[in-house]
Amino acid sequence: MVAVLYSLSLSIPLFGDSLGYGYSTVNWIRNNGYSPFAAGLERGEQAMGHPTLFFWMWALLSGLLGNALWVARLLPAAATFLSIWGMYKLGRLLSCEMAGWLSAFALLASPLFITQAMRPMPESAVVAAVVWSLYCYAKKRYISAAVLCALAIVFREQAVFLAGAYFLSELFQTGVKKPLRLLLFLSPALVIVVTGLINLAVNGHFFFPTYMGEGSPLEPNWLAIRLRLFGAHLISEDFRWFPVTAALAGMIRGKGREKERNTLPFVLILLFPSLFFPPERIAFLAFVTFVLAVYAIRQRLVLGRLFTVFIVLPVSIVLFHVLIVLVSPDSALNLFRYVMPAYPVIILGSITMVFRYYSRKTAFIIGSIFVVSTAIANRSQHFDYQFDTSLACAGPLQDYKEAVLYGISLGDTMLVSGIDEVYYSTSECGVVDSPASLRSILGDQPLLEEGTSYTLVVASFMLPYGNTGITEKLLPPGLELRILREPRWDDGRNTIEIYRVEPRVQ
Repeated sequence: MVAVLYSLSLSIPLFGDSLGYGYSTVNWIRNNGYSPFAAGLERGEQAMGHPTLFFWMWALLSGLLGNALWVARLLPAAATFLSIWGMYKLGRLLSCEMAGWLSAFALLASPLFITQAMRPMPESAVVAAVVWSLYCYAKKRYISAAVLCALAIVFREQAVFLAGAYFLSELFQTGVKKPLRLLLFLSPALVIVVTGLINLAVNGHFFFPTYMGEGSPLEPNWLAIRLRLFGAHLISEDFRWFPVTAALAGMIRGKGREKERNTLPFVLILLFPSLFFPPERIAFLAFVTFVLAVYAIRQRLVLGRLFTVFIVLPVSIVLFHVLIVLVSPDSALNLFRYVMPAYPVIILGSITMVFRYYSRKTAFIIGSIFVVSTAIANRSQHFDYQFDTSLACAGPLQDYKEAVLYGISLGDTMLVSGIDEVYYSTSECGVVDSPASLRSILGDQPLLEEGTSYTLVVASFMLPYGNTGITEKLLPPGLELRILREPRWDDGRNTIEIYRVEPRVQ
């Protein structure tokens, strides 16, 4: 399945941050002796302050195998395979083989994960490292768990909350009786310190300015909005509310004989998503919190190792991204992929509990319905501002590639407005096979040449702020920017249009 996904991804251009700073960082690394310290001066050439291991490996692979899209996709494909394999192994360890397979398929079918799995970005790699770290932790291989946790942080800093979860779990379990183990679980956080010191030495900042500085202006009800954004996405969206609700109902009903079961609370919990539809509301988050607290107290699991980790990791990741706007100048830190390190515990936790508190047949039905439902969720584009959160983004990206190639086929000079320049200059980004004739419209540019024809491709999902207006200001007197009626791409939500400037007829 991963091989099929990899093959399909080769027809889809790079997009978003994989183009904006991923490719830019990789290109800088290649052009500067494969230095692991990204210190470029142009936009995106400092990896946004993140650790550069993933991008350095991408650069190294492209140096060995060639600058091609199929090479760029190798790392995420390998990480996706490791993620799925790890989910199966961990699900089987915590429950049974069927639970392992359903957990693996559920992760692969999840719209956000499968979309990120096609991108040369560290998201799938951090999920793989988190899953295998959890597996080692569950097997009580604590050194391996800590090493893999550190690797996860190298891929994406949010995994530091896994180290925090391990630390709190050990602290609750043994107090300070095992100080070396406490230090072991704290040690992965050194990745943050080392990365910051490297950035300070080569770029002059410990934290990238986007993430740390004067807080953003906050909109009314910002706390509830951001809590719903991240928290509800993690436990509710893409039909995750279904296994979560079923698991909570089973946990409250218990496993005793029929007369000892809590039937009424069981039924009420199952009805909760329909009573408070849609389940992405704050009420559902409060409900999940309450039921988990009741279950933990009743089962005396407050100090349980895995229980602590499975609670602390998603809660801390969500709260961090809710509150980061208090210290970040960027008020738009709202991408769902920030909370992907917590996906394994939500999916595994809910499916494991379903198998614990229901018959195997019922649990299989619940898990199968979830897998199919979350896979179907890939058919729709959920958010305009987060275009790449489901496989629905593949169609418009392929249309964009077709539009660009059509413009080039006209023999025109292509007008570009920034980062989209690489689409036309290298095959590595998945659009052109050879460089095209380009002309930038940004900055202080002279007027367009009267004897040259130009083409401008405008895609709504690329947020082309004012590109047509900018181009019109560069037109010599007597020339006009004309939109082509055909071809035009429109899927009902995204549009791609082609504009031309034709030379003056003498």
